Amino acid sequence: MKIGALLAPFGPARGMVVGTYGQALEQLRKEGRPIELRIDNLVNADQTAADPDPDFMQWLHSDADVVLAHIPSAYDAIFTQLQELYQRTGKPVIALSPECAAAAGGVDAQHLKRIWAYQSNGGLENIKNLLSFVANITGFGSQSVPPPKPMPHCGIYHPDSNTPFDTLEAYLSWRPLQSDSHTVGLFFPRSYWIDGSLAVFDALIRELEGRHVNVIAVFNDKFKGGGDDAAIEKFFMRDGAAVVDTVVLQAYFFLKSSREKDGAGMHQDASDILKRLNVPALLMINSMQTRKEYQENPEGLTVPQYIITIALPEFDGISQPVLLGVSEGHIDPATGAKVLRPVPLAGQTGYLAQRVAKWCALRKKSNTAKKIAIILHNSPCRSGVEATVGAGFGLDTLESVALLLQRMAAEGYQLDWVPQSGKELIDTILEKK
Repeated sequence: MKIGALLAPFGPARGMVVGTYGQALEQLRKEGRPIELRIDNLVNADQTAADPDPDFMQWLHSDADVVLAHIPSAYDAIFTQLQELYQRTGKPVIALSPECAAAAGGVDAQHLKRIWAYQSNGGLENIKNLLSFVANITGFGSQSVPPPKPMPHCGIYHPDSNTPFDTLEAYLSWRPLQSDSHTVGLFFPRSYWIDGSLAVFDALIRELEGRHVNVIAVFNDKFKGGGDDAAIEKFFMRDGAAVVDTVVLQAYFFLKSSREKDGAGMHQDASDILKRLNVPALLMINSMQTRKEYQENPEGLTVPQYIITIALPEFDGISQPVLLGVSEGHIDPATGAKVLRPVPLAGQTGYLAQRVAKWCALRKKSNTAKKIAIILHNSPCRSGVEATVGAGFGLDTLESVALLLQRMAAEGYQLDWVPQSGKELIDTILEKK
């Protein structure tokens, strides 16, 4: 049996999930299953448009018995090509998620739902059974295939445990917090856990624990269950109060993003979870670029990464981005696809761990002992330098600073002088020029 797969889910998963498919194929071959699987995961394509390899598409037409598809809804041209393939050849085109349902053809709806359950739960066992089930329903197999195995969509991860923890209490029972140490929450997408691409997070956990910091590392699928808000509250809070001193998140889009029922659209709603958590929230980044690509790119990250993994999360209050990992690629010998797995970037885990420890210490420092610098923008490029002091387009920056200083004074910060208004602040600044 020959299976062709366009396996390009959104984001870093497209570089990792092909490794799981390759492992599943190798296990099936060891069991004597004569399956050939070729994958194009469009790993170098843009997230909004892609052109599959023409030779691969030709192979789908001429040689493949079945076609699997897991692609973003934005890839309109590929959907059209898959629909034409089904109409011309009659070969089953199987969508691996509701997002790709428009490309499906020649498959019973109930079978499709079961396939979606295998893919959605993920992991080696489910992907192996998905391939076996596809062989059965297309007439290339007859072996009994177990139903989809439920896999957690969120949980607490630790490299010393073989299984994740589904409650904070279970984790703390296994690994009690050191009462005299800071506690840090790590938060990252489920795709890294389900496909076993955890080297960067393992390195950060070890670095923090080596500094005697407690770590609660949480993975979550933001499009399942209650989203990121619910997972953050479940694992980082107890009785409405934070159990962590700082959180470090690998975020993308907004915390409260949700998909349409068909997976084609996306909604963003306001989130107040970080306000309620009320601890510093830092941003960690794993780049899909290789080390060489990152170093040779004068802009550093790619433009989509800047938007999706830095700019949008900042709206929720997640700031101070630190690049932790880059991707290491190799061609999977079983499928021919390019596997990209994140690896730590030298020196970055230590840098972030040190930064986190200082934020934790600052949070426990009394306000009277804190030293704060407020920097006002003053563009030298305009005529009349005084006219640009505290400039902020569409913002009353000076009034905001005055209100901030008043709030700081009320909360115990040591201030020699507190302006009563933005006008008093700017007048005083210009008097001292």
